[in-house]
This record gives sequence, structure tokens and C-alpha cells, in this order.
Amino acid sequence: MTIRRAESKRGQMQHNDTVLAPIGQFNPRSQGVSNFPLKGRAALLYASRFHLAVFPTHWRDRSGKCSCRHGDCASPAKHPLTPHGCLDASLDAGVIRGWWRSWPNANLAIATGARSGIAVLDVDPRHSGDEGLAALETEHGRLPDTPTVLTGGGGAHVYFALPTGVDIHNSSGALVSCPNGSFNK
Repeated sequence: MTIRRAESKRGQMQHNDTVLAPIGQFNPRSQGVSNFPLKGRAALLYASRFHLAVFPTHWRDRSGKCSCRHGDCASPAKHPLTPHGCLDASLDAGVIRGWWRSWPNANLAIATGARSGIAVLDVDPRHSGDEGLAALETEHGRLPDTPTVLTGGGGAHVYFALPTGVDIHNSSGALVSCPNGSFNK
């Protein structure tokens, strides 16, 4: 499901209901999943149509707590159910069906980077992300029109295609730097 970025009069991101079609057009019968959980159907769609590697994460139970049942869960409903998280992400329909048969309430995560060929800008206003994005756009110009999804926290995930051979290193990862002995002479 993609929601395009649109500016309101106040400059806040809003969704455009006319672009919610991909999930609605997905034919679950053609995938053998007509009685399958919605998030599982979405995972199959993302993998088959958009070539995005997916994996299941925990969900919030009826009381609002994380399904992991750790009272002090640091990442409620956002941490992986699979042993290796995004490294387990798959495009394989059989694997995806198995996950959502095992965990029908699972949330859906998409692996970013080379695995799916995308980079996602996570704009979180609770951590001044909206201000950071405004500063970035003031300095470098407006972001191009690209698929954008509003988040539960009032922010947005802005999707970008990564050209082959390009990766992005950020605060969530690490980069092997020189000197490291791996340079060709």
C-alpha cells in the first residue's frame, strides 16, 4: 500500500485515498490465500509485485502490550519474530505463508537496503524529524515525489529506490573504515 506525500495548508503530510489501490487490487484467490490474514496477504503482495523482502514482527495484544510478553519491551510490536530479523527477510511465497500461518497477528516489516533495493527516510516528529526534514529541504531542495506512508506516530516513511551497487550507511549501522587492509593496490 502506498500513500503519496501531499502537503496540506499547514505543511503536514496527509494521505491520498486514491493511491491505496495496490492492496485492494490484490487477488488473494490467485495466491491461494483468500482466508489468509490481511498482513500476510500484504506481505505476499509486497514480495511478489514489488520485490520487497519481508519478515514478521511482534504485534500489540488487546491490552496494548507487545506480544513478546516482556514487560519492559524496548520496541513494542516492532521487533522480529524470526531469529535473525531483517537477515531472514524473504521473497519466497512459501516462507511468507508459513510465517503468517504460524503468527497470524504478526506485523509486517520490509527489509531495506540492497535486499529490497530501497532506502526509507523515517521522519519522526516525536524526535524533531519534521524539523530535520524541513532543514534538509531548505538546504537541498524539496524531496522528489515518491511513495510515502504515514506512520502511527504522526510521521512518515519516505521510500526511495536504490540504484544497483549503492548502499546507505547511517546511525543504525556501521562502516568498515581505513586503514583496514582491504584496499586493492
